[in-house]
Amino acid sequence: MVKKRFIIAAFLLLYIFAFSTGVRVIILKDKSINIPVSFENKVKDKLTEVAKSLNLNANERPARYGLIFDITSLKADSEKYKKVVFVRDDKAGNYVYFAGSYYRAYHTLYKYDYKKKRFVQSKYGNYVRLSNYIWARDEDEKYVVFAGFYKKTIKYVSDKKFWLYASITFIDFKSSFILFQKSVVFTGKSYDEILKNMNLSIKKEKFYSEKPTIAFYEKTLSPLGSFVKKYFYQEERYTMYDRSYLNYLFKEMRYQDLISGGEEVGTYLKPAHYLVVVKILNSGYKLIESTEYLEFSNPVNGGYVGKTPVYAGTYYRFDLKTGEYIPDRKKGSYVKVKKGAWAVEDEYISAGSFNDLFIENVAFHSYFIDALVMVVDGKNGNLKVAKKFTVYLKSPKMIREDRFGSVKGNYKEDVIKEAYEKLGKEISDYVRQFFAIETQVSDVEKDIVTISAGKNYGVKSGYYFRVIDEGYTQGYIKVTNVKEKSAVSRVVRYLQKQSKIKAGNLALEDFDYRPFLGIDLSFMVSSDEIYMEMGYAGRDLYAKKKYSAGILLGVSADKYKLGAYGMWYAFFNKSIGISPKISMAITTPYEDSEDEDEYSQYSLESKLGLELNYPFYETIFKPNAAGIIGFVYLGYPKLFGVDVGLFYNF
Repeated sequence: MVKKRFIIAAFLLLYIFAFSTGVRVIILKDKSINIPVSFENKVKDKLTEVAKSLNLNANERPARYGLIFDITSLKADSEKYKKVVFVRDDKAGNYVYFAGSYYRAYHTLYKYDYKKKRFVQSKYGNYVRLSNYIWARDEDEKYVVFAGFYKKTIKYVSDKKFWLYASITFIDFKSSFILFQKSVVFTGKSYDEILKNMNLSIKKEKFYSEKPTIAFYEKTLSPLGSFVKKYFYQEERYTMYDRSYLNYLFKEMRYQDLISGGEEVGTYLKPAHYLVVVKILNSGYKLIESTEYLEFSNPVNGGYVGKTPVYAGTYYRFDLKTGEYIPDRKKGSYVKVKKGAWAVEDEYISAGSFNDLFIENVAFHSYFIDALVMVVDGKNGNLKVAKKFTVYLKSPKMIREDRFGSVKGNYKEDVIKEAYEKLGKEISDYVRQFFAIETQVSDVEKDIVTISAGKNYGVKSGYYFRVIDEGYTQGYIKVTNVKEKSAVSRVVRYLQKQSKIKAGNLALEDFDYRPFLGIDLSFMVSSDEIYMEMGYAGRDLYAKKKYSAGILLGVSADKYKLGAYGMWYAFFNKSIGISPKISMAITTPYEDSEDEDEYSQYSLESKLGLELNYPFYETIFKPNAAGIIGFVYLGYPKLFGVDVGLFYNF
């Protein structure tokens, strides 16, 4: 009778455990990590609120679930920065805000007199005159809208920053299955700021038996291991176990064992299909120096165009008749390059965006990681995946951020964190290719294809699948809508004219398929000009072109060209394409005279003919990707012509 009672009690306990809504909130950290107890308690309070939002009872025994906040690292650093700050001061200030920066101005107000057609002094004026606007095209341009005077001040700012590395795991103690996990890095200038920035929201994932189960080696809880888990979890194609928390699972089982009087206590714990091991082979940090060219926009009095020094203040235009550059402040589009005293010839370049240039030695944080990832088959112990990854990053420790001398910096830990992020993503992207989703086509209606895999396999919108029938690839489909156990897709490519997708075909996830973006780019040469065409190309499901249209830009010895083109492909296959084509363009002469009438001269050109495309580069995904163009045409004002060139399709 007593034994029967114990058996009933044991089964009752298992029933309670199976349907329990209790969750054990756990804060983990290494003994070497020194964090105030008050901070840990506040984090625990936040997690308790998260549990309540999921209708779970925090710290109830026996607990079915575990909500674990695992602090893997805590870093702190401080820096001191120089900042140039402009403060509003209408009495003592001598700077005004203009074109995204601050420039000196005379402390006099002006207004515009429409009768005299000039700026005049006025106590109530709303303009000021910049004191050194050497690139102004005329005198009126030197007057800018007044929005207050500013005074330049210099401040030294001390900044301290914390980095708290942690992982949040929501685990089912009965199965050891991770219902939710993400790695996080919380930053702030204080513990209170970290708490303020701390977002601990989670979601309870549904368990799908169709997904391969993977377990992480318990020693991968370093910051790198946490980031690897983060990206593996985001893939949603795995059932993730985490053996690092088995001791908490067994604690709950021991608690059940104590209540049940020693009767057998059950669990659904099963071995994972695959074991993922990530090991850091080598890592290192160095502070290195490099000479940097720092450009800052200065349209008012900048002495450089890019990295080229120029004589500030004088514009030039090129006169085709004399072959000389003539000063012309109003319409000139060139500036004179500043050369050394021994320069033989003058040089002129286009007047682009003017800037200041500073050549400085900059210290950089430099960090690298060599890591090994291995995926082992849990059934037979065979090695499925093994690859070494290397990531190298650098970031300036301290660098000028404006033309006034302010500096900004990056912390060493920010570079290390970015390296962990990059490496974790690379490892996840590599491993996922060995866990490609394999399913079947369940239904086909015209170009809409339904496959027998959905959220239960980790399918997401945008995934591409290769459809295979009796060993031959028929085409490619792209997922547009994901359901619980199926996904709706559309055909994006048939390989051949006779290709056909039907129910029962194998659908295999494809990571390499890259569709055309639809952009056509070509460079053409005729007897007297060079021009470029860029446009959109429409294609059918066999990747054959149907039409193309876009713009053209060209130059010749004395003219610019701007126009448009359009073509229709009457014949197109893998070896050659023939299409009727029409193009029209307006041509304008260069600035070659002071005569105003010459600047407005233009002419209209048109071409009508056949274009032939012959590809010399193509892939299975992108036939006719690049090749040679020939365009034979009748036109106006030129009656007959042949243009040749190269094309590339994106």
